[in-house]
Amino acid sequence: VGTDGVAVIPMSGPLFKGGSKFSSASTVDTRRALRQARDDPDVRGILLHIDSPGGHVAGVQELADEVKATDKVKPVHAHLDDLGASAAYWVASQARHVTANATAQVGSIGVIAIVDDTSGAAELEGVKVHVVATAERKGDFAPGVPVSDDALAALREEVADTHEHFLAAVSRGRGMRGKRLEAVADGRTWIASKAYGLGLIDAVASEDGAFHGIVRAVDANRSDRRKRAQAAIRLSRLRRG
Repeated sequence: VGTDGVAVIPMSGPLFKGGSKFSSASTVDTRRALRQARDDPDVRGILLHIDSPGGHVAGVQELADEVKATDKVKPVHAHLDDLGASAAYWVASQARHVTANATAQVGSIGVIAIVDDTSGAAELEGVKVHVVATAERKGDFAPGVPVSDDALAALREEVADTHEHFLAAVSRGRGMRGKRLEAVADGRTWIASKAYGLGLIDAVASEDGAFHGIVRAVDANRSDRRKRAQAAIRLSRLRRG
């Protein structure tokens, strides 16, 4: 935290709940960083610096909720530096103010699950896989087992359910509903200027511009609080008089 009172929290690389051995961002660690900044009396505002393609669903809803809860205490801005897609945009959409640099790709609102049917390869190798389970659906998607239509139908339902959570978060964070929300939820990413036109971000700005923007915001917030406090003191004196 600098003398400006702004805490910069990086979120770079694919999102995982617990992180990974590769360059990635942990949703759990980011939540902890948000809470630490929220509780730090020297922090007046928080800038999430995001450069991420998204990642696993696990932990994303909790992190998005943490951003929204923190913003009720101290202003949280998000800056998308080159890439803010899928789960990363889910998180960013909950910030009070969202910016992206001019060439950033923004959006990719949607959920995806990829399943490999390796039963044909197993058969070519002379391997027959037997699944012994206590429930009919317990062995869905086991390696070497044919992927059934019922298993795919269940997976589609799960993906759709998760997508509804994603849409609800974007609707809440960006104030989008109906056809306006549907228009941006087709899985595409947009360059920053188009993302701005669609309402996915609030401004196209450089990293420095985003930082100076939150500094101005917290300065204005502090000035407003000072004015309100002074007004309350004057009113109290008038009442006593």
